[in-house]
Amino acid sequence: TGPCDYDAVDIEQRQRSAMLAILPKVVGNLYNTRWYNTTAQVGSVLGDEVDNSEKVVGDKDGEFIKLAVDNGTEYVKSLSFKGAPLNLRKLVQFAQQMPRLNTFKCYDCNAGGQPLPPKLHVAAPGMLRLVLENSGLAGSLPESWGNWPSLEELDLSSNSITGTLPEGFAALGNLTRLALRSNRLQGTLPTSWGQAKVM
Repeated sequence: TGPCDYDAVDIEQRQRSAMLAILPKVVGNLYNTRWYNTTAQVGSVLGDEVDNSEKVVGDKDGEFIKLAVDNGTEYVKSLSFKGAPLNLRKLVQFAQQMPRLNTFKCYDCNAGGQPLPPKLHVAAPGMLRLVLENSGLAGSLPESWGNWPSLEELDLSSNSITGTLPEGFAALGNLTRLALRSNRLQGTLPTSWGQAKVM
């Protein structure tokens, strides 16, 4: 029906492969058949819809995948899960294949005491919201996440995160919500946070 946009085809193929091969390793056995069948068709779920069209798959008890069309290409924009076994190393690998992923939420998941991956901000430079509430996280807050300018919401409540608040988080000029309650953090607010400038 006309010339193909090879960039779009390549992007959609990479996303589809990641949804089928990597995402089930990120969230374990909660990746159900209905979602599998939908994400196997990434690139054709929204057909020839115009830009800014969106479709939500799932939306049962806060579990969903949001797909959207931007510049003629279908992208995975948002993922939300609940009660899943969570593999954070695979999340980094998955995010690298999702160029427009802006939201990842996993409530009441089980990361089994894994630390937060220090390179997640590199894998998901456009992430706006990261919510890993009550998900069995341990270790400290990565100082490197201070280099994540897109981040607007970070919710790591009810985990076992230790250490102090990173000075570098003062550079998160777009951050409007930071939730760290019910962790094992120590110390006071870094001086640099009082000098932070919100964009």
